[in-house]
Amino acid sequence: MDHPALSRHTPEPPRSAHPLPGSPQPEETTMIEATLKQPVSGLRVFDALVKGEAAPAWLHDGMLAAFGVSPDAATKLISVSENASYLVELGGQPIGVVRLQQPGYQEGDEQLRSEMLWVEAIRDSGCAEVPSPIPGADGRVTQSIQSPDGLTLKAVYFEHVTGSILQDIDDAAPWFTELGQITARLHDHARSWRRPAGFTRFTWGLPDLLGSTARWGDWRRASLTPAQLDHLERAEMAALTRVQTAPAGWQDWGLVHSDLRPTNVIRDGERLIVIDFDDSGFSWFLYDFASALTFQEHKPAVRTMARNWIDGYRSEGQLTDAQLELGCALSMVRTLTMLGWSTTHRDEALPPDLQGGGVIDAAILAADQFKASPTWLVD
Repeated sequence: MDHPALSRHTPEPPRSAHPLPGSPQPEETTMIEATLKQPVSGLRVFDALVKGEAAPAWLHDGMLAAFGVSPDAATKLISVSENASYLVELGGQPIGVVRLQQPGYQEGDEQLRSEMLWVEAIRDSGCAEVPSPIPGADGRVTQSIQSPDGLTLKAVYFEHVTGSILQDIDDAAPWFTELGQITARLHDHARSWRRPAGFTRFTWGLPDLLGSTARWGDWRRASLTPAQLDHLERAEMAALTRVQTAPAGWQDWGLVHSDLRPTNVIRDGERLIVIDFDDSGFSWFLYDFASALTFQEHKPAVRTMARNWIDGYRSEGQLTDAQLELGCALSMVRTLTMLGWSTTHRDEALPPDLQGGGVIDAAILAADQFKASPTWLVD
């Protein structure tokens, strides 16, 4: 059996919710060579959509009909990435958000249904606040909308959550303590939850994160100088050398949000609500540490964010120094993954300070820090 970090398939659910510590793990295999295979397809389907504008008539009508919403409701695009999200308003008041899946991003209906099952389980457990999925007119949580040219778009609908995106506040660093706490509870839930029959999500192993098989694009496609390319490749090799030996037992590898950062958290007063589980899948639990610091690695406050996250996590669960060392290596991997992401997404999807090539400068800075000290985030 392949090491889970090498496979794009969902690991088989464990026979027990708590496998015995010390159980034999799949044979370790080299991962560095596995990062170079076939090209990734571009995420370009939603390029014609404009943030702030209403949905095209066919899409507007299809979304409202699919989820049994009044035809008098209005729709407005609020974000575009691996999906397109539309705010639904009725009588000038927000009532929900429809999320359309990028065609081909998730394989089949089961991937999307499985995401909704986990969100509902998290909601019911109380380990984190999440928006509730709203079933469609036919009672199913996932719906299909047909475009005029025959394209099928998968859609889900969530209750509207009041508040503002955590990323938008002036200083998000203090909130990383609670992000760490929430993440620890999610990890504990993932370890103990009995996944339903048929549950399937993709993996975030090295072939999914780096190289020509990277789900979001190969970072080498960025507009790099030869010197920059060499510099980043050396950092990549150093990170891979650490990650390829990382354990992948039930305590270290499992179901993760994989994008739990301030852009995917809504703050409502003192409450934090976690959104956007569309990237959730199987990976090292410490990949959530790396993801929390996405597009923050170049900022002076990143060490404070990391320390707060760690303090919060340790207040809810165990976190060893070896796991933190892995987390720092995964942060370097994540930096390169997001550089690859920038090659398949609109420049405007990046934070303003990383647009126009700034994302490359930030990656170089992160590589400098990582090469100087592999544990620089926690030193």
